[in-house]
Amino acid sequence: MKNSLRLFTILSAVLTISAIAQTTEKKAALRNVAEKPARYVTMIPHGGLNGSSTTVGERQIFTIMDTNGGELSDGDDVLIKYVTPDEKETSYWQEKGEVISRDRKAVDSAHFKVKKTDAGISLRTASGKFVAIKGKTDPLGVTDAADKAAVFEVVENPAMTPQKESKEPAKEEPKKTDETKE
Repeated sequence: MKNSLRLFTILSAVLTISAIAQTTEKKAALRNVAEKPARYVTMIPHGGLNGSSTTVGERQIFTIMDTNGGELSDGDDVLIKYVTPDEKETSYWQEKGEVISRDRKAVDSAHFKVKKTDAGISLRTASGKFVAIKGKTDPLGVTDAADKAAVFEVVENPAMTPQKESKEPAKEEPKKTDETKE
């Protein structure tokens, strides 16, 4: 009996390691193909997500974790995480009621199924609903109707958009004189 239990434990560990080893991670920005100009999913403070940004910066870059590995395919199970630039905090997209938000724990509601379309991908939630974008600054939401789902272009390894330089001249420091007190 002990040998059977030991064999079962070893086999379980090997299968678990094998499943974990298959997961692939890709840095990507998700562009809403319905918007002109292009708008990207954006991390907003306190666990939020919306589709407001026309540029790619740190808050638009996510990691798509394909749990079966390989290229992103129709039906793939994915988790999408946001990692802060200092890598101190990680949060996962998840369905919470009628919105898609972020949480530090990757629970069942953090899993999405990829639905491939000609224009990109849609994401189906664990409850069977689809990720939707209702307005540029509204939180990402959900819909029952596949035809109302947001369709995203997956922009892998996106280059961040350079910040525009201010056209105002730099302010000069006041010159110190004997009358200037420190």
